[in-house]
Amino acid sequence: MTDMIQSVPQPPTDGSDKLYNERRDRIVEFLTKKGLFPLKCACCKTSSQMFFLGHKDMLTVTPLSKNGMYYPSYALACSNCGFIHSFHASVVENG
Repeated sequence: MTDMIQSVPQPPTDGSDKLYNERRDRIVEFLTKKGLFPLKCACCKTSSQMFFLGHKDMLTVTPLSKNGMYYPSYALACSNCGFIHSFHASVVENG
């Protein structure tokens, strides 16, 4: 199942990849549970491969202000058109 959601081209390999991979698996589980897997791109409408965005132990964020306020998020980029799909982290983690 996770072959539809791949790591960014060079996934981390220094031990932080465990958390990165756990989060990638968590978004797959969430999407599956919600009946959204495989994810169809909202922009180009394909069910092409998605890339899980993040770096080592860091999640992507949705900024709220110039003062550094943000919402943590899980983000997937369409490999066909590059559109980024963002999911609020607390919703994904609480399923």
